[in-house]
Formats: sequence, C-alpha cells, structure tokens
Amino acid sequence: MLLVARREVPRDVHLAHGLAERSLDERHPALPPFAQLLRARLQVNQLHIGQVTWLRQGVTPPPAPGLPTPEARPFTVPELPVAVRLEDLALERLIFDEAVFGMAAELTAGGSLVLEGGNLDANLDISRLDGPGGRLVAAVDYRREGKTIDLGITLTEPDDGIVANLLNIPERPPIAFSVTGAGPVADLTTEMTLDAGEIRALSGVATIAQAPEGFRIAADLQERTGLECRAVVPGHIQRGGSPSPYDRVLATRLGVRAAELIRDGKYGVTVGVSGQEIVDNPLDEVAGKTKFVPVDHQLVRSARNIGIVLGD
Repeated sequence: MLLVARREVPRDVHLAHGLAERSLDERHPALPPFAQLLRARLQVNQLHIGQVTWLRQGVTPPPAPGLPTPEARPFTVPELPVAVRLEDLALERLIFDEAVFGMAAELTAGGSLVLEGGNLDANLDISRLDGPGGRLVAAVDYRREGKTIDLGITLTEPDDGIVANLLNIPERPPIAFSVTGAGPVADLTTEMTLDAGEIRALSGVATIAQAPEGFRIAADLQERTGLECRAVVPGHIQRGGSPSPYDRVLATRLGVRAAELIRDGKYGVTVGVSGQEIVDNPLDEVAGKTKFVPVDHQLVRSARNIGIVLGD
C-alpha cells in the first residue's frame, strides 16, 4: 500500500515510511500533485516480506508473431523520472519446492537498492536456512558518467550444498566461488575463482567487451586448463523463448555427465534424464528402435481433454 499525504503539505510528500525530498511547488508549480511526485525522490526505509513460496517452474510464453529481430544495445540503467532509494530490503523466507530445480531449499535474503540519475547501487545478501547452510553476497555499483561498473560476487557453501548438488559434483564438496571486477562496462575485466573442497577447480580472468552483435565474453583459463580459450558471442533467443533456470541447470548437468564419460573412456552412449537423475544408455539399446506411447497414457488423455487432435 502506498500512502500519499494530502496536497496541503507544502514541502514534503510522505510515502509510507519514506520521504519524497523535493519542493513540489517551486520545481513544477503547474503540474498536478501526482505528476510532481514522479519528479521527486521515493525513499523507503524498510521493505520487509514475510514468506514467498516457489512451487514450480514458470512457463515461458512463445514470442509474439511479427516482433522484430532482437538488436544488441549497450548496457544502460534506465533513468526514471523518480529517484528510488530502498534502504533496507528483507525477505524473511524464500521456499523453493523440489520441482523448481531438483531439490528443496529455504533461503532468506536482504539488501538495498538505489536507482537515481541513471546510476545504480545494489547489494544482496542471501543465506540458506535449511540443510547445511551457505551464503551468496553480491554488490553492484554502476555509474552513468563514464559508464563504469564495480561488482563483487561471492558464494560459499559447506558439504552437500545447493550448487554441488545442481552440478552433480562427486562427493558434494564445499564450494567457494567469487567474481570481482571494476571498469568500463564496454571493456570489463573480472577475476574469478572456484574451489571445490581443497581443489582450485577454476582460476582465471573473464573479459566482457561490447560488440555490434552484443557482448563478447572471453575467459582466460588457458593457464589452468592448457586449452585455447576464445570469445563467445551469445546468439539470438531461440524460438522457444529464453531458457529457464531449470533449463540452464539441466544443460549443465548433462554436459558434466558427458564430460565424465569421456574422462572414463566410456563411449557409444547417450546422456539423458530419468526422473531427477542423469543417466546414460548404450546407443545399441536405443538407436533404431521405436518407443510407443500407450493410447491411454496420461499425456495422451490430457492432450485430448484440452482439445488437441492426435490424428486418430
């Protein structure tokens, strides 16, 4: 709920626990009160949410027909007609059902946000309440003048944490990940590390550069891996829409399993999903064979119940 003081307050407009700091009459005397408010400052001292429960993945709608091809544009923070200052943001409990990304989790989050004059200053602190625990801390400071950004992200989790389970890392070791960097957005260099238990699994430099087709991302990991690393240009969104977090995690799990099979010298197999588990099947057991769907299968019944014609 947003409460606005009545017009006879000459200098200040009170917004719940916040304050719009600007003289409305002197700056825009001809505008109605609400229009003047949109050129003021919205300051909220505290915004607390008790509980949010996420039960399942959302459905990405297909792109509307006739939309133009996405164009690459330089990174900018929108300059709103009202400055926004959220001093204390808190979400006491964020509950993820197992169907969201394969395991149940309960988190708490806090932070702050300042968006003013095209500048952005945001801080986020997330901790896990259930299981072994874990913490993610992120800070982003973007300055419109000079188009520079200063960012820092750290993630720490003990044994059997969310990340180790999502990536299917053997023995589910403690995870420590960090990304730090500062400089122009169009040519940003960041340092990153990833520790899995006592093993430094990743250490290197990632460069993000503005290009006509989008952002070029190059990771200098050659010293660690001994392999040549090249820039990768994110392509256009596919017709199916943007991948959801579940899609991204699933792709990572499949890729990790495929790499493990190559490492173990096991070839001639396919990688797939059975329930929530990543499995592999010999090609000679699946290639050239047709798997029929029973006519009374639940998916078939559901399709018919919503009017889908299957040709029979």
